[in-house]
Amino acid sequence: MIKAPLPTLALDTALDVQTRLRQLDLWQAEWRTAHEQLNDRMRQLDHSNHFDIQRGAQLAQLQQRLRMKLVQIPLEIASDVIRQVGYEALRQHLVAQFATLSQAERLLWLQNFLFIMTPDLRRLNDKLAVVQTYRSLGQRRNFLLGGPSGMGKSTYLDWYTSHHVPRVEAERNHVPVIKIDAPVSNHTPSPFCSA
Repeated sequence: MIKAPLPTLALDTALDVQTRLRQLDLWQAEWRTAHEQLNDRMRQLDHSNHFDIQRGAQLAQLQQRLRMKLVQIPLEIASDVIRQVGYEALRQHLVAQFATLSQAERLLWLQNFLFIMTPDLRRLNDKLAVVQTYRSLGQRRNFLLGGPSGMGKSTYLDWYTSHHVPRVEAERNHVPVIKIDAPVSNHTPSPFCSA
């Protein structure tokens, strides 16, 4: 069974900036509530207790992933749209709308840049969708993700896991994706994700 792809919003000449700002504003309100709940939990921790220090580190990682809730449906730059429309037409479409925004709206618009689905990340996302369909015995559902620093690997994994949160069900707990910060050394954690 192939799952529906994770939602994105095409960055094209049909994009309405005001509609997008309403989405971003709603997600920001949801994020603030969840962020404050995590802050409350962190304030209750005992910093002299080893287990609470570990919980604090886990909560900090959760806060990092929670940021992806600010851009639940990211803008997607598709190479076919760029080929058909061109950068200049796309730029003019956005500039005309952006020029009328208030300073607060422009700051809100910047949330879009937390994560943008690029063609490379689209290929990765499509590959993960295929890997998740593996059901027969012996088929591995893990992968190694590599690439230059700063290209969006960790940000993508944070966004991906924010769409695959564990659920408590009547018969079992369903954990579709496990993301672990596996240490490269004793001093530098590196994200690891298993679907």
